[in-house]
Amino acid sequence: MLSIKKAIIDINHFLSRIIPDSFTIAILLTIIVFISALLGEIFYSNEGFFAAIMNCISAWGNGFFVLLEFAMQMCLIILSGYIIAVSRPVKRFLESLIRFPKTSAGLTMLVASISMIGCYINWGFGLIIGAVLVKTAYSVRREINYIFLVAVAYLGMGTTWHGGLSGSVPLLLATENHFLSGKIGVIPVGETIFATYNIVLMLVIFIVMLLLVYLMYTPPQEEVHIKSDTGGEDISAQKDSDHRGLENSYILNLVLFSLVLFYNIYDIFNGRFSLSLNRINMIFLGLGFLLHRSPVKFVDAATRGASLLIGVIVQFPLYAGIYGIIKGTSILSIITNLFVSLSSTKTLSFVIFIYSGILNYFVPSGGSKWAIEAPYIIDVAMKLNVPISRVAMCYAYGDMWTNLVQPFWAIPLLSAAGIEFKRILGYEIVFALVYGLIVSIATFVI
Repeated sequence: MLSIKKAIIDINHFLSRIIPDSFTIAILLTIIVFISALLGEIFYSNEGFFAAIMNCISAWGNGFFVLLEFAMQMCLIILSGYIIAVSRPVKRFLESLIRFPKTSAGLTMLVASISMIGCYINWGFGLIIGAVLVKTAYSVRREINYIFLVAVAYLGMGTTWHGGLSGSVPLLLATENHFLSGKIGVIPVGETIFATYNIVLMLVIFIVMLLLVYLMYTPPQEEVHIKSDTGGEDISAQKDSDHRGLENSYILNLVLFSLVLFYNIYDIFNGRFSLSLNRINMIFLGLGFLLHRSPVKFVDAATRGASLLIGVIVQFPLYAGIYGIIKGTSILSIITNLFVSLSSTKTLSFVIFIYSGILNYFVPSGGSKWAIEAPYIIDVAMKLNVPISRVAMCYAYGDMWTNLVQPFWAIPLLSAAGIEFKRILGYEIVFALVYGLIVSIATFVI
């Protein structure tokens, strides 16, 4: 066991020296996809070189801003999760929690648990709560392995979120008049998120990952230098003396919370309530109003949280450009034809899991990626008589799988933790291998 742990540490150190930062990775992925699409246009679609390169450039440009609405939704999920996570009641609860474990390994397992449970409830909340826990835990117990702590705080994004309450694909399928409703109808979350097989699989993954965290934990091997805290202190406290008016009144926050509360209650009684990204964002912002004691405190928390959005804002157009290239050139047909040729009734779920995982590395956006892949996936599922709900969930499992080795969604966590993705990649590879094995087996059982 000690030799395995040492090998993991050595791999992590090696990767941290050679892997570039997340923005550079986004640029490299753009180049790789562009060249692949160019070759596809030339040799698969028989386009001339000039026409092929212009097609690729045009597809990239057309996709560059196509995901702006989705990007705004993602920013709100991150920001609302942060606002809740740094509120005084939640911070006090977290501080009491982290003092409960007696050992550093136990504390690391607690952070892993909260990351997976938090992301199951809401991935933005789980991601940010993990970041807050990391900084709080390190302030209480300095002897902990900080790098490994950050790695386990990212677990929820790669193991539970898309099988949970904020999973974009199952929520989309449960939405009235979604873009495929004319073909497959509306699929309730009882057949996806709350299906027995999904609940059992999420429990199995949760238990196995916790055991793996325990087995992998080692004392810190090096001194860690981290950036300044982005949100650990309640800086609004120093402004209280300067704000004696309405901006320091909790009543205004309660008014906003009440509007959110009664709007959702009204929709429930009128049968219009359904979980969606917009609904979740509204609810979490409402909770943020409730948990902060004044408008100025809410805005201060939001101001600090905004620094976590920088990576999403500057990188999302690059990934949207990759999305545009894949959607607008022959590379999608090449991938789809290969995918169909490898599928059968028995293997379809497994192939979709692998296929979704691979494509997610290049376009890390579950809902948007589903929009271009779903028509082909559903056609194959219907031909092979495989339930759409199960195909969609296997797609979701693959979509979150490669998040573990893709830096995009780790940006908020890494910004808060003050380290780079390459520092945790070695650990994430091990988590990804174990998770991939579990779900691969599950796709055949399902």
